[in-house]
Amino acid sequence: MKKNLIAAAVAAAVSVPAAAQVTISGALDAGIVSRDSGNATANKYTGGASGVLTTNTITFRGSEDLGGGLRASFTIHDEYNLHTARAATEVVTSETATTSAPFASVDQYSLALSGGFGAVEIGRFSSMARSVSAGGSVIGNIGLPGNYAANNTVTVVGTSVGAVAAGDRMGMRVLGNYANNSVAYTTPTFSGVTAQVYRTASQRSADDAGQVDAAGIRYAQGPLTVGYSTIRQVITAAGAKRETNAAIAQYDAKFAVFGLGMMEHDESSAVTGGDGKLNMITARVPLGNGINLLAGYHLFKDEASTTANKGSATIIGATKDLSKRTNLYAVYARVSNEANSSYFLSVHDIGQTAAGNDPKAVAVGVRHSF
Repeated sequence: MKKNLIAAAVAAAVSVPAAAQVTISGALDAGIVSRDSGNATANKYTGGASGVLTTNTITFRGSEDLGGGLRASFTIHDEYNLHTARAATEVVTSETATTSAPFASVDQYSLALSGGFGAVEIGRFSSMARSVSAGGSVIGNIGLPGNYAANNTVTVVGTSVGAVAAGDRMGMRVLGNYANNSVAYTTPTFSGVTAQVYRTASQRSADDAGQVDAAGIRYAQGPLTVGYSTIRQVITAAGAKRETNAAIAQYDAKFAVFGLGMMEHDESSAVTGGDGKLNMITARVPLGNGINLLAGYHLFKDEASTTANKGSATIIGATKDLSKRTNLYAVYARVSNEANSSYFLSVHDIGQTAAGNDPKAVAVGVRHSF
């Protein structure tokens, strides 16, 4: 009896730290696509589609209140292709794409300390500038900035974010993407304004090749959201850079939500060339009974050439809500390129690799969040 009382007293005297709050969230987007990429070597495909409206994700987040206004938090996040286990950001130009299973290479794992001063995050993660650039689309992935293939074969020397494959330009999927050796400071939100500075360190001791610097600022209050971002990456030992700047706006007019985006991509290397500009508009119109009309238009200029260098994309579609977390969708997208333009919507399996091709696709599917 005395032993039990002593044990109980000892247990009561030992302070046990509170367990961190951990949440699991994500999204699944699966459907069927019929695609003509406009490429003579891999021009048609009908089969599974993934991430047409929403990137397939699973995210684990945890946090602990440290007292005094301080909080420690972590994020483990992965993006993947539901049908083939391809990496979510892989450009698709044929049916022989390589595969990688979910969590084979986790996109993000980071630790942050936050308080009244803002937040400092360290690890492998993406920049706020990347998410700001995506804000021009109010219709999901199908409306995001596309890419272009011109001269796009360079491998970034010493990079911590990997080789630059065809199509990794306007969409900012390499610039500011999930990257090793990253650190960022994010300000508190003041009157709707939040800003972040971000750096991915070079892995080379002799030069800065592979280094990424980014900055983003966003204002969100009431029906209006506006943002600006800039991302710069050193791509050679000699200091050549690629830089992407974006400005976006969203406005909820109640009868419709509108999105605007402007992006400009510049390269300072004769090896890679291929500057480009993009203007885009998207809209989501509620029709009642859980039905939303989707529409978008992109106008692109490939400055690697001075003539016949324009491309455009037209997107139409609709969603039908089955619940707060599940809906059906149907979308159609078509890209028209002049002879020297190579614009395409690669994220959505609407890809091509040669100038002058006109890819198109229709997709139907279901999206669920948890």
